[in-house]
Amino acid sequence: MERFFILNGQKFPLEGQPLHHYHPPGEDVLAAQVNTQEKDLSYTPADGDNVFWITKNSPQGLDIIRHDIAHVLAQALKEIWGDKIAIAIGPTIQDGFYYDFLCTTPLSEGDFDSIEKKMHEIVDRKLPITRHEWSREKALSFFRKQNENFKEEIISDLPPDEQLSVYQQGDFFDLCRGPHTPNTQVPGHHFRLLRISGAYWRGDSSKVMLQRIYGTAWTTQEQLDKYLNFIEEAKKRDHRQLGERAQLFFTSATSRGSVFWLPDGWFVWKTIEQYIREQLQDGGYQEIKTPLFFDRQLWEQSGHQEKFSESMYYLQQCDTNESQLSLKPMNCPAHIEVFKKYPKTYKDLPLRFSEFGSCCRHEPSGALFGLMRLRNFTQDDAHIFCTQDQIRSEAEAFCSLLFKVYKHFGFENIHVKIATRPDNALGSPEIWKSAENSLEEALKSMNIAYSINPNEGAFYGPKLEFILEDALKRQWQCGTLQLDYVLPKRLGAFYTDNKDERQTPVLLHRAILGSIERFLAILIEHTKGILPLWLAPHQVALLTITKDADAYASECYSALKQAGIRVYKDTRNKPIGFKVRATIDKRIPYIFSVGKNEATSKTVSVKKLGDPKNSFIPFQEALNLLSKGSNLA
Repeated sequence: MERFFILNGQKFPLEGQPLHHYHPPGEDVLAAQVNTQEKDLSYTPADGDNVFWITKNSPQGLDIIRHDIAHVLAQALKEIWGDKIAIAIGPTIQDGFYYDFLCTTPLSEGDFDSIEKKMHEIVDRKLPITRHEWSREKALSFFRKQNENFKEEIISDLPPDEQLSVYQQGDFFDLCRGPHTPNTQVPGHHFRLLRISGAYWRGDSSKVMLQRIYGTAWTTQEQLDKYLNFIEEAKKRDHRQLGERAQLFFTSATSRGSVFWLPDGWFVWKTIEQYIREQLQDGGYQEIKTPLFFDRQLWEQSGHQEKFSESMYYLQQCDTNESQLSLKPMNCPAHIEVFKKYPKTYKDLPLRFSEFGSCCRHEPSGALFGLMRLRNFTQDDAHIFCTQDQIRSEAEAFCSLLFKVYKHFGFENIHVKIATRPDNALGSPEIWKSAENSLEEALKSMNIAYSINPNEGAFYGPKLEFILEDALKRQWQCGTLQLDYVLPKRLGAFYTDNKDERQTPVLLHRAILGSIERFLAILIEHTKGILPLWLAPHQVALLTITKDADAYASECYSALKQAGIRVYKDTRNKPIGFKVRATIDKRIPYIFSVGKNEATSKTVSVKKLGDPKNSFIPFQEALNLLSKGSNLA
């Protein structure tokens, strides 16, 4: 019987040769996809294997390059610090890689130059990267002798029958599944170390705190330079820096994971809230307000206690006749309690409850990040109770509302995914298929492009995921529409149908902004802090160039205020450059400068923030344009 394997669609007889024997000359082949697994080029094909090359310019190839460079980083650390350092894990991540380690002398970003120099040396050595398959006992013995306690712990926790692979480059050995390229020169020199941070071993706050070095690697210098430019631009847009400079908000160690809103920031918050409230009222939603904490029994009944207990806050002081109370991590069980309060019939459906619900979740301190990751946040949450037949129309109405809101905030590029039935789904496949079809038909009817996110639905139902693309082409999931067949039943929600029989409603969990704090962070970074005119706490900064213009500035200020324009006036006896710089920090969209000449001609010198040009406009014309919400430049 003929024995063969398939390589890139072509049949080859088995010759007992490793894959690098078939390496096509002149092609940047790094590794291979063998059936469903990635393999090194040292792999010898077996009978019936289906093999495809993994090339340098493919996503898989780039991931392997980054994994190689992570090992080069670990080797550099060991060569520089020797026994003073113990390495942990070093996976690839989006746009790069990291490596965790423990050093007797903590490192800093000031050490990056020497580390990178050593890494470039290792790349130039062209060290062969060799895969070894060791027994559990040999691997444990080796890493124990090397005082690599983290590797030893990983091996000890693996199943006894799991095959262990160790990769060697020079004198450096690392426990790794692979694959890797043939030698350290293949991934090249297109890498950069980015930052260093703390990370608990295995993400467990009860374990030792390690240091984590993040880096990036690319296939060409052009790609690396482009990414580094992107990083620099992202730093300029950091919402934490912009928010503090504009005096919108701040965070403090006195209340970790929460936000202190300053007057201008609270204006932005309330304006967003009021805008969403108006849209929901027009969409037939009824706004409610539910408590902040609930009896533990509710979370046990809903299933959240089992799945989210580590993220929930519990109140310790309770009366002896009460069970334990906890702060709510989400709003859905509370909305079902409202639904259940009074009897409902099919004529009451669909029923839409909305709430600006304050939620509390315990996040590790190392995960907290500005407005993006908080312990106390507010959701523009809503829940729709409907029948199976109403899913499509409700999905269509929600999509229309969501796209309208996103456009109003300046987001035009929205990606939509349908997350379908996961392996651990509750409910029959037929019900799931019907629900997925309803979502798909709603999107098709509105000509909304979408992709399928297979097996990524929640265990209780499929969902639509709405992903914003910002000015830097970064993608953020904010909006969601989730179908839930489980929670209403678990919590005893029902309505009576036209035959006076009890039925369980379908619950649609939906949010447009998601966490309002996180959405505002995304918006600040998208706009570089120059918020849309309707949302800016100050729309115009009125600055005097000389004292001669004070009286004219007061006239302009009064006219702007009377027209409903939010204006900030600066008549301090300071140079105009000083005033402009202070105004730029506040991210005020328009700067009106007035001096003696402007006072005489009844004009203003107008600068739109972010535009290098200045223009001179009659004040009344500028006022009329602003009153209409029109741009002045």
